[in-house]
Amino acid sequence: MRNKYFKSIFAIILFSTTVFSQTFDIKPSGTSYILYDITIPTGQNLVAYATGSQYTTNNNGVVIKTVDGGETWSTIYTLNKGLTKIKFVSPTRGFLVGYDNTLLKTIDGGATWTNVTVQSDIYYYNQIDFFDANNGILSAITNGDQLVSYKTVDSGETWTPVTSTTNLQTMEIGYASENILYSVGYDQKISKSINAGNNWTTIKNGIPQMVYFSTSFKDDLNGVVSGEDGEILKTIDGGATWTQALSTSYENFYALKYYNNDKIITAGTDSNIYYSSDAGSTWTPLNTSSSSTSTLYDIEFFANGDALLCGSQGTILKSLSLLSTADVNLNNNFINQFYNSFDNTLSIETNAENSIKNVTFISVEGKQVYSENVSGNSVAFDLNFMSDGVYFANVEMNNGFKQIFKFVKN
Repeated sequence: MRNKYFKSIFAIILFSTTVFSQTFDIKPSGTSYILYDITIPTGQNLVAYATGSQYTTNNNGVVIKTVDGGETWSTIYTLNKGLTKIKFVSPTRGFLVGYDNTLLKTIDGGATWTNVTVQSDIYYYNQIDFFDANNGILSAITNGDQLVSYKTVDSGETWTPVTSTTNLQTMEIGYASENILYSVGYDQKISKSINAGNNWTTIKNGIPQMVYFSTSFKDDLNGVVSGEDGEILKTIDGGATWTQALSTSYENFYALKYYNNDKIITAGTDSNIYYSSDAGSTWTPLNTSSSSTSTLYDIEFFANGDALLCGSQGTILKSLSLLSTADVNLNNNFINQFYNSFDNTLSIETNAENSIKNVTFISVEGKQVYSENVSGNSVAFDLNFMSDGVYFANVEMNNGFKQIFKFVKN
């Protein structure tokens, strides 16, 4: 799962690194909040929204927006309540949920928000999802610790209670089709609805006190579920049977998406990302992380195939054309890096098969500090011109592969 490189040159300080595959770039979000959820309106290549909170419990919330495909972000809304989920059904019409009965609607792209009340005693909304522009579902926990759920068939103009929340799970609800939904949650339970969320049946019980975090289906029969200890389960028969598709024994996989027919991507602890091109039969790590402290919580796709991931510490990652990205031999693209604190030099090396094309240094604020086109398998940079602090190095090789790592200049 992890690859660590140890070099010895005088007194070398080995710094923390976060290395991503050829297509993942860190984008400045403008916030350090935990970004729990991201939404991209159907058909969009430019507009996306993300939301989150300052801390893990009920506190200050934020909504950020991009209008240039995730390259830059701006804060469009703040609230002195924790925010948990966001969903836009068009570039301008969206819904935002969180703590203290926070259910908000916008029809102008987040410029203004209005309160929506479906029930007065909501402690927090834990889920909101839409199958299309009209049909959606939400769930919440009341102040009395009761689970409630509502659905809409008119794009959120009205919300009506579902028939029953018995067996509805609390971590995530996902659509397989307009009428078939799946939910996952505590004790590794998986439930299914065949009537648009009005009633639920538990179709799998797991290990007590263990959690499934996310679910994603490409159709009524084929889907995946992610959970603790790096576990991914898959079904090909609508949840009648489940098989283990992946187990790393480490990550919590919060982000999960079935896309482009048989491709699946999942992400979570330490910004670790895994990819399958064959419906979960085999998996490839799309990054190697040695000591990242950021956790990825959600992933969504633009219509052109570009992907956005969000996570803790205000993390936004962008992947170009991940829908059409061919499988890569990551073993041929690993980069070694080390920092010499005596003379403030950063050395970067790759294997003999690929040479380094460009190295760009970026501050934690997202500003480009220095960029240089280079050639060869080994380069060294004198960093005395840079102020002490934390930076990212974006390394591009001649085969188009990119890796990004974090280092401390001191």
